[in-house]
Amino acid sequence: MLENLLKARANIEDKLAVEDLKLGCFKYSQLDELSEDLASRLSKSVKQSDKVCAIAQNSVYYLALFFALRKLGATLVPINPNVEKKMIEQILNDTKPKVIIDEHFGYGVKFDELLNSQGIDYENKQSDIAMILYTGGTTGKPKGALIPERQIVWNAINTVFSWNIGANDRTFNTMPMHHTAGWNVLTLPLLFCGGSVILDSGKFDPGKTIDVLSTKGCTVYMGVPTMLDAISKHPSFQVTDLSRVVFISGGGVLSPRVFERFKKRGLKIFQGYVLC
Repeated sequence: MLENLLKARANIEDKLAVEDLKLGCFKYSQLDELSEDLASRLSKSVKQSDKVCAIAQNSVYYLALFFALRKLGATLVPINPNVEKKMIEQILNDTKPKVIIDEHFGYGVKFDELLNSQGIDYENKQSDIAMILYTGGTTGKPKGALIPERQIVWNAINTVFSWNIGANDRTFNTMPMHHTAGWNVLTLPLLFCGGSVILDSGKFDPGKTIDVLSTKGCTVYMGVPTMLDAISKHPSFQVTDLSRVVFISGGGVLSPRVFERFKKRGLKIFQGYVLC
C-alpha cells in the first residue's frame, strides 16, 4: 500500500508534500520520482525483506528512502548518529544490512553518492517489515522493534481521525528520523492524508522552530516536553503569532508550568500518548 501512496496522492492533487529547508520544496509527484530513482539504484543489491541501514539527519532524501524501500519490499533501519560507534556496529552486526547509507562515519555511501551512481552492485505485502526501530537501551542492550507496514498504515489512519488532520495541515518535524516520533507521530500520517511536512537537517533550535511555525503556515507541531519548555522560554514566543498551531506533547509528561505558558498565550496544547 505505502509503495503507491505518493503516486495516489499526486493523482488526487499534486501539491506540496515536503519542504526541506536545505534542499527545497517537493510536490507529491517529485517525492515519488525521487523515491523511484532511489529504488532503481538500490534494486541491484536490495531485494524483498533485505535491510538497509541509514545513519543520517532529517532530510527529504531520508523520507524518499523509506518509500523507495517500500517499493522494493525492503526494511529501513534508522540508526541514531549520536550514539557511540560500538552501538552502531552492534546494530550493523545484528541486522546485516545489504546497504548502509551513512552521512557521518563512512560505514557506507552518502545519499549524494548513491544518487550520482549507476546503482549499487513483487508485490509488497502489509505484513512485510517496513522498519526496525532500535530502543534506547536504558535497561540493557538496544533491541530492534519490528514495525510491519500495516502498523504504520493503521497508526496513520488513527492519527488522521483522532487529531482531525487533513490535506490543509502542515507540520515542522523537529523530531529525529532515527526515532519513531520522526516518522509516525505526524510525518507519515500527514503524507497519508495529503498534508505537508517541513524538514530540517540541523539540530533543534527553539527560535528557528517558532519562526518556521509562524511563517511557513504550520497548523500542528509535536515536540517532547523539553522542546516545548525551550520554545515557551524563548523571547520570540511571547510576541509571535502561533494561534493557528495545535501543539502536541509526547515522549513524556508535560509539566504544569510549561502547559500554563501556552495557555496564558491562548494556544492549544495537548498531552499525547502514542504507541507506534
